[in-house]
Order: sequence, then C-alpha cells, then structure tokens
Amino acid sequence: MTKLVNLRRELDFPFPINSAYRCKQHNANIGGHKKSYHLLGRAVDIRADHDRAWQIIAAAKKHGFRGIGIDQKGEGRFIHLDDRSQDHVTIFSY
Repeated sequence: MTKLVNLRRELDFPFPINSAYRCKQHNANIGGHKKSYHLLGRAVDIRADHDRAWQIIAAAKKHGFRGIGIDQKGEGRFIHLDDRSQDHVTIFSY
C-alpha cells in the first residue's frame, strides 16, 4: 500500500482501483490466475488509459513494483501492478 500511495503522490492524479485483494471464490469467478498476487493482497488493477497508463508504467518500477500487466484494449482498460519477489520487472499484457 505504501508503494501505491507513493506512486500516486508522485503522479498526482487519481487511481481508480478496479481490483485489489480477492478471495479464492471471486478470483475463480472472474477467471483470475490460480496463483494471482491479488489472492495475497499484493496486487492492484488501476483503471487508466492513454497518457495516464503510460505514466503509471514508467514510474512503477522505481516504486518497487515488479509485475506490470497492461490491458489497453476495449472497455475497462487498466494497469496491473504487483510487488512479486524478484530482482527484475516482468511486463505482460492481457
């Protein structure tokens, strides 16, 4: 949460959260990965598109986020951020 707050403060715009902690049942209902970081309370999906999405992606690494997922197609565009334990950043798309 501290990493997320610091990122939002730096970028100075609202972060509408689509998803954060999920229970196993909800995660299964929405087709989430069985080992999702959302199940551990270590991930958020932020509704963002265009310039704001790029700003979040560009700044996330320096705030300690190591998993960055990008969904920028259709309705409901978002950026996924998680703090997985690894020494490199993994970027993926949905």
